[in-house]
Amino acid sequence: MADLVRVHRFRDIPIKGVNWQPTHFVDEVPISRLCGLCLMIPKRTVRLPCAHFLCESCLAVNSQGGGGRCPLDDKPFEKARCASYDMPIGTAKALQVYCWNEAQGCKFEGALKDMLRHYNNNCLFRSYEEVKTLFQRPCNLDKVIPAMQSQENDPVEQLCSKESRLAVVTGEIGPSVPLETAQQAFRAPSIVSRKPASRQNPAKEVGMGTLPPSYSP
Repeated sequence: MADLVRVHRFRDIPIKGVNWQPTHFVDEVPISRLCGLCLMIPKRTVRLPCAHFLCESCLAVNSQGGGGRCPLDDKPFEKARCASYDMPIGTAKALQVYCWNEAQGCKFEGALKDMLRHYNNNCLFRSYEEVKTLFQRPCNLDKVIPAMQSQENDPVEQLCSKESRLAVVTGEIGPSVPLETAQQAFRAPSIVSRKPASRQNPAKEVGMGTLPPSYSP
């Protein structure tokens, strides 16, 4: 079970997917990176003269004009005496955290940047709702199938346009060649394009044999 003392949420951090996600940290987050009131980790914290840190949203709620009161100790402060601290993106990525699927049994822990890669690509402990969402993504078959059909039809269209090659097959095929004939011609041009043997002796070709030398018509 996660230690709730070290569970925080990022806010306004320029890292895709981390904002507002409850994150369990391996170590305690430095107080300079944490809003002492809402316990979120913002991109920018403001240090009050009393040494407490607030996010800009909590500061705005507890101040008016040029000053206000700290919501943690009720001490007055002037905005001119406050200091702002921005969190570098490299610092945020290096924070040590547990996997977001820790509650489902995942034992991964490491830098935030490594956890994001693990969670998105390798984690085997996704919840049922996450898996269901993956399988409910919209299907693009209405776009994919026409594209595949177009690719399949292109070779036939190119074949039918080659009239000179088809003419070698029968000598009679024109531009409107049937599809089956064109495909057969494309597959075996070396067989169907052979010319028949010369018919100098028709009698031999029809199987009549050689006439006796003494025979005269």
